[in-house]
Amino acid sequence: MASTEYSTTKGRALRQWTCSPQGLFVIIFCMHYIAWMGVNIWLLENPPQSMCHPTCDADNSPRQKWVEITLQVMYAHNYFPGFALAICNTRNMYLWCCWRLGGSLRTRQKALATLAWLHDCWFRLDNRVSSAAINPVDEDEQQQQQQQQVEKEGDEEAGGPWRPPTPMWKMDVVVWSYMLNTVLSLCLAVCMWALHRSNRPYWLPSCLALLTGVVVAPGGAIIGLEKRRMRASSYLKTSTSTSTSTSTDAESVDSERTYVDSTDSEWTDVESTDSDWTDVESTDGRSIDTKTRDERRLAQLVL
Repeated sequence: MASTEYSTTKGRALRQWTCSPQGLFVIIFCMHYIAWMGVNIWLLENPPQSMCHPTCDADNSPRQKWVEITLQVMYAHNYFPGFALAICNTRNMYLWCCWRLGGSLRTRQKALATLAWLHDCWFRLDNRVSSAAINPVDEDEQQQQQQQQVEKEGDEEAGGPWRPPTPMWKMDVVVWSYMLNTVLSLCLAVCMWALHRSNRPYWLPSCLALLTGVVVAPGGAIIGLEKRRMRASSYLKTSTSTSTSTSTDAESVDSERTYVDSTDSEWTDVESTDSDWTDVESTDGRSIDTKTRDERRLAQLVL
């Protein structure tokens, strides 16, 4: 039953994402890339004769010009995301350098807390590190906060599944993979814009496009898996709290039912006692009537 509800929730989330502006943009982007890929395959495999003047392989033929146009559009789909995220990736790289190569502990903790805040959709940082980065405290206060954090974690474990902090190496992989994707996208754009199709190696754009996808794949996989794990743990925590509240309601209903049963039994005892008193009173009344009748009969006999 739980797996069915989880699948239904995933399907609803997928429909909402498809109808959102981000989902529509991704779908249109992919369809546009597939359409231009089809045009490129059509020109390479079965070009029309009207484009083969003087020959199909001539540099000034319409076929070669349109092949170059399709290649420019297709490779633009590869380096466009890298350019779009260049500012964000550069900022993340700067914060990573401050975190890993910073001079003071305060600087490193603040940079890590900022990275965690920017990637809060998939990265979970220990609350002690983030609080220490934002509000520096003394040793006694820090020990007290650590004790409170341990008690809070114990309460979370008692109330539902607790999500541990995300390993730090995942942040390293994500930051470096996206930064390398931006650098390789820049190299691919320079290769396509600066070199002419006559003197450009045919294998160079393909290799650069392949490398841009290879370097960004680990970062994207880590983000996707962490988001899925966080959603699953949130769903399990919600279901656990729901089951706990249901069991509490059942226990309260049982206690009320027991109280009602005990009250009914008490009222039954009272009614049985009243009936006994009624029987006693009726018995006394019959005995008095019998004595009066005997006295009357005796008086008639004497007369």
